[in-house]
Amino acid sequence: MSPQWLKGGEVRARKQHLCRTCGAVAAEPGETYRRDTYLGDGAVYDWVTCLACSEITGAVCDWVGYPDSIGADDYAAWAADHRHDEVWGEKARAFRSRLGIVEDGAA
Repeated sequence: MSPQWLKGGEVRARKQHLCRTCGAVAAEPGETYRRDTYLGDGAVYDWVTCLACSEITGAVCDWVGYPDSIGADDYAAWAADHRHDEVWGEKARAFRSRLGIVEDGAA
């Protein structure tokens, strides 16, 4: 069963947060990031993302084909598949860079 989205939006950080999608710093104190709250497996949890990962969520959902349940592995697979794409290439390569992946002369 897919997690149920409860609420979410952009918020201002009071402390440093790490992105649950790419692992990079999502926000330092005073910066904006995205926080979504879900109910899944009988527990409520928050999913924190940097704004850069938040920008590509729709594209990843469309690519995966089941938009109500995606994870960090789906983002990584999408980025690998789209790193040379004319439309999404720059954002895909930026995501891979946040993962620490060095591109081999990307177009």
